[in-house]
Amino acid sequence: MGEPCTTGAEGLCGGSGTVGTYYWQEVSPPDGYTAPDTTVFGPLVLTADNLADGVSVTAVNKRIPTPTPTPTPTPSAPETPPAPAPPGGHLPNTGAGQQIPIALGGAVLLLGLGTGLVLLVRRRRAGQQH
Repeated sequence: MGEPCTTGAEGLCGGSGTVGTYYWQEVSPPDGYTAPDTTVFGPLVLTADNLADGVSVTAVNKRIPTPTPTPTPTPSAPETPPAPAPPGGHLPNTGAGQQIPIALGGAVLLLGLGTGLVLLVRRRRAGQQH
C-alpha cells in the first residue's frame, strides 16, 4: 500500500515510484458522483521501460442525477360569472313568471266579485228605502 493520492479537477494522480506492480483503489468518489462498480484497478506494472512515462488507469465515476423538483401546482383561476344578457334578451326562467298571471287573474276576479257585491248591497238598500 502506498501513499494516498487525491485527484484534482482534472482527475489525475501522479507521483514517483519504483519498478514494481501496483494496484490503485478509489476510496471516495468526488462530490456528486458514485464510485465505479469495481473500485480496485490493476495490476499496474511499472518497469524500467515505462518508469519515465509512468502507467495510467481510467476510473469512470457516474454522476448522481439531480432530482427534478416537483412543481408546485398553481391554484386555478376562479370561474368568471356568465356575461349578463344583452338588453332585450331573454332572462332565465326562475319559475316566478308562471305564478304572476295566475295571481293577476285571481286579483281581477276578486275585484270583480267585490264590485258586484258592493252594487248588490247598494241596490238592496235603495230598494228598502222606497
